[in-house]
Amino acid sequence: MTDLSRASGLSFSTVQRPEGRAEAPGPSSRYRAVAALQAAGILFSLIEGAAIVAGQA
Repeated sequence: MTDLSRASGLSFSTVQRPEGRAEAPGPSSRYRAVAALQAAGILFSLIEGAAIVAGQA
């Protein structure tokens, strides 16, 4: 979470929020987090129309 916080420029609490099942971060924060993960080689794919799978390139 610390690495993602630094890479995305988001606060640690914003990155941690989805993990604690509290209110999800806004669309801008999600975009920044996903962009940072993708820049690090993490890929996201939809399977069976609704499930999201994460993997490495």
